[in-house]
Amino acid sequence: MGGGLYNAAEIGAGPRDGFMLSISEKLSAPIARVRIITESSVLVFGFLLGGPVFIFSIIFTFIQSPIFQSTYLHFNRIIEKITAGRIKKSVS
Repeated sequence: MGGGLYNAAEIGAGPRDGFMLSISEKLSAPIARVRIITESSVLVFGFLLGGPVFIFSIIFTFIQSPIFQSTYLHFNRIIEKITAGRIKKSVS
């Protein structure tokens, strides 16, 4: 949930989040799908380099990505409403 919040607030995305959001926007693909592909690629690459991979690593990749997308979109709508309210008040 935190990733969706700080990315929607445009506080600053990490390298993978920024890459994932950019690719999602450029390809008009769902954030969750791009995130699953990105996280899976990193997981496989880490495994090929000799890193440990556990079943929960795989499960986390497929659970966390849709949660990130839903929280990102939810907080983005909230931020847009707040911003629109401020603009209306400053114009009035």
